[in-house]
Amino acid sequence: RTPDALAVIFETEEVSYGELNARANRLAHRLRKFGVGSEVLVGLFVERSMEMVVGLLAILKAGGAYVPLDPEYPAERLAFMAEDADLKVLLCHGATWERVPKCAARILDMDTEATAIAGESPENPEQLAKPDNLAYVIYTSGSTGKPKGVMIEHGGLTNLAWMQTRAFHITPQDRVLQFASFNFDASLEQIFSAFLGGAGLVLRGPEIWTMEECRHRARRHHLTVAEFTPAYLHPFLESCLENGGAPESLRQLVTGGEALSSATAALSHRLGIPLVNTYGPTEATITTTNFHLSGDGETDTSIAPIGCPIPNTRTYILDTNRQPVPIGVPGELYIGGAGVARGYLNRPELTAEQFIPDPFSNNPDARLYRTGDLCRWLPDGNIAKGEIAKGNIQYLGRIDTQVKVRGLRIELGEVENALISHPNVREAVVDARGEGVDRQLVAWVVVAGVGAKNFSPLRDNLRTHLRSLLPDWMAPAAFVFVDALPQTPSGKIDRKALPDPDTAQCGMKTEYIAPRTSVESTVCDICAQVVGVERMGVHQSFFKLGGNSLSAVRVVALIGKRIGLDLPLRALFEHPTPAGLANAIRDRKAWEPKLIFPLRSVENTPKPPLFCIHPVWGGVFCYQELADCLGADQPVYGIQAVGFEGSDAPLTDIGAMVARYVEEITAIWPEGPCNLYGWSFGGLVAFEMAHVLRARNREVTLLALGDTASPLQIMRERPKARKEDEILFHLLVGIGNESMSLFGELRELTPPERLKRLREQAARRSQQAGFGDIERFIRIYRANLHSFPSTYRPTPWEGDIVLLTTAEQETVDTIGIRTKPDMWRPLAAGVHHHTVPGNHLTMHRQPHVSEIAGILAGHLAD
Repeated sequence: RTPDALAVIFETEEVSYGELNARANRLAHRLRKFGVGSEVLVGLFVERSMEMVVGLLAILKAGGAYVPLDPEYPAERLAFMAEDADLKVLLCHGATWERVPKCAARILDMDTEATAIAGESPENPEQLAKPDNLAYVIYTSGSTGKPKGVMIEHGGLTNLAWMQTRAFHITPQDRVLQFASFNFDASLEQIFSAFLGGAGLVLRGPEIWTMEECRHRARRHHLTVAEFTPAYLHPFLESCLENGGAPESLRQLVTGGEALSSATAALSHRLGIPLVNTYGPTEATITTTNFHLSGDGETDTSIAPIGCPIPNTRTYILDTNRQPVPIGVPGELYIGGAGVARGYLNRPELTAEQFIPDPFSNNPDARLYRTGDLCRWLPDGNIAKGEIAKGNIQYLGRIDTQVKVRGLRIELGEVENALISHPNVREAVVDARGEGVDRQLVAWVVVAGVGAKNFSPLRDNLRTHLRSLLPDWMAPAAFVFVDALPQTPSGKIDRKALPDPDTAQCGMKTEYIAPRTSVESTVCDICAQVVGVERMGVHQSFFKLGGNSLSAVRVVALIGKRIGLDLPLRALFEHPTPAGLANAIRDRKAWEPKLIFPLRSVENTPKPPLFCIHPVWGGVFCYQELADCLGADQPVYGIQAVGFEGSDAPLTDIGAMVARYVEEITAIWPEGPCNLYGWSFGGLVAFEMAHVLRARNREVTLLALGDTASPLQIMRERPKARKEDEILFHLLVGIGNESMSLFGELRELTPPERLKRLREQAARRSQQAGFGDIERFIRIYRANLHSFPSTYRPTPWEGDIVLLTTAEQETVDTIGIRTKPDMWRPLAAGVHHHTVPGNHLTMHRQPHVSEIAGILAGHLAD
């Protein structure tokens, strides 16, 4: 009706409704020629882009049903989904063509076929789809160890879109944010409610916005309606309150995907923005109920109600005999009406189990979906004889072994089956512990054939094993090794009796000694709180209990706030026990920013030090495990980036970095041979430092590079601008032990969901330190990434280099280029190439780092 009206905004690209319709129509006609029609499943394998929306519309216009395939998913999972769905056509574009999963589908590359597509008619194709035809299939976690496809029909999707358009009062004057991952069904609610209302859809780019950027984009695009998960909504609202209020145009907020706390609801009220809390499983077409929060923003419970069913939807809360429960009595929530899915693809038995005849309907074909969610009616409805309560519903938790962690549904059985498939696991139980953003999966494992003393390497092996079988967001964050799993009198596993994950899962055996002073007590309390253990002794190491650089940010900030003393991050690394840190605090040690400091101090040794140059994010604590693995008589120093401590701005030129770092080395090691080691970007810096040192008549006896791309590659490929999700990913994995559990989880998520998760994790670890610490890391990362000028030309090194590359090649160098050993050979007299275990981001973690230490020790001895 308004072809010139703005339909979609993506980054700098804007498309009108007329142009969007024409592009989708042309592609739909092309898809028809590929055999797409009613009930034909089409894989949509594209990155977040305007093509994503065009492809989605085209598939539906052609009469087919789309199956979203995330390019970031593991290849094995993608291949299973493509085969299980029996895709007839797979739609991709140039950015994803090389990663297309193996399948029998015909491949339609929108870039390769651009000319043919452009030649198709821009007119609407003949409508084939009917309300009971499939619209899409979305795969969710499955208890058998394989994901299951949920089949949604056009009637349910249409009902949802129309009802939410009315619920949120969307009109052509609105700008609606499309924030959710395209691979989760919430994205459809955002897309189609905007289109049916004639509004402009603002498509978020591939990275999750920072809070500052979200406020900026909301103002820039005049957003009026935005939907976020509670985990993102809460910090966004806080940032608005701290920065002068919400964007003026924003009139409606929507949230869903996980429980909404009353505290988050109160923030929305303080900003004066109406908030709707939504609830709905994938099997009931995205949203089943809406709860419009009252004007005062308060709820009667700590968790906001999920509300009442949307039109054409029925909800029942039933007991174990499938009889309605009274108000206030918990029962299982059942859903009926237009949104109920057809069932699970190729899973008739599971479909019959979860989708049952509706005993409360006069329609013999009506069905109910068993959610497995424990709910109760709030006392704002009424039950008359023969009637079902129609008041607001409160969500209480899960009945079965399916859990939600950070808004993602996980079948615990799928994770348990994957664990048990490991040869060293006899029994395993997985459950979720914690609340909100702190909620995480924990695995309790009974080992077979491995002594209790060996559980630390086994933990790493299990994580690697799970990454090969599951999306990494399904991997447990903690492992607890037990002699036996507790049982109930009936012989079933007693989940309530499982021990909490504490120091047992960290392998900490240091004897507990209680704090003896008020400062020690403060340090012990804060460290224990941040690590998540019940108590911490004065001689226990913060890092051996599970702390890392990001959680250290929070610790030093909390301690400094409590005692009124500014501490650098270095303080906790130099004094990792409460006793040591308390002594340093008591002595009021002056903490001046410094670039170079010992990772291993050795008195009276003839060995020249090994100087480790910071990687792209600027810190050197990533080398600590390497230093610990080298000989006891080998001194090791780390050189961190300017600006990593203190208020100095990061250096932005490689020449300035090299000159400064050489001066730092000269200050503490004025003569004698030098040994240099750099990981990734640090290897490039070390390579240039070697030239300057030799020009000053200093001998460089070891120049070692850890998975570093050659300067010749940089000249040829030029590092691409890194998106914030990539920066935070590398930062977390590179400097945080806890982040190892994120390594796979993030690969499973789409870029937008990934960045949300990363910023959530980083913010949680730096909570009360201010996100400025994390922002500083990001600034250093970006400064280093662009420190090589376009005129840079490397000078060949007259000596040998030691080059380490990783056995696992699924990741690239943090500057975005994969290391190619042959590209180093023109730049050195000799290249001693070693392949080490792990990948680019895990090579300096146990057990991989031990092999690196052995290699370096051998070359140091030479």
